[in-house]
Amino acid sequence: MTRQEVLRHIVLQARSNGFDFRAWYRAYVAPEWLGFDEAVEHLCQGRNCYSLLFSHEFAQAFWKAGLQMSFMVPAVSYPQRRRDGQIVTVHRRAFARRMLKADSWLYHLREMVEAPHPLKYIRRFVVLQEDIVAAQHPRPDTAADPPVRDTADTVNGRSADAVEFRPARFN
Repeated sequence: MTRQEVLRHIVLQARSNGFDFRAWYRAYVAPEWLGFDEAVEHLCQGRNCYSLLFSHEFAQAFWKAGLQMSFMVPAVSYPQRRRDGQIVTVHRRAFARRMLKADSWLYHLREMVEAPHPLKYIRRFVVLQEDIVAAQHPRPDTAADPPVRDTADTVNGRSADAVEFRPARFN
């Protein structure tokens, strides 16, 4: 998804929650309104999108107080020690989660400020049909788990370099 498409979707989601994009754009970006598409295109240039992303008015509308909204929790992989001592890699798939909290916009605004890519952070909260389909069907290149080496120096008298384990599926 391109930067312009992401901005278009987040502005439309905020507008559906009561955000007056035209009034905000005229007050904070440019006094002349040329149209929705031109305004989104202008925000895509350089770092102009940050004026929208970090705006309190936008954040309050996007993460509306008390609103139930869906967002994507990204896929994650991490090592975990089993009861028998083996180290395995756990793969969690991406999934949609629903949230219902008042004043969550303050929390998300702080998290977005600390995020290395604020646009990617806010993109998680725009759930499209293609995201749901992609989360339900794993990619073919990740279907087979790569072997995971045991971190112990020896396993049953052999060096750890000679022993490979496949991670167990916990899903």
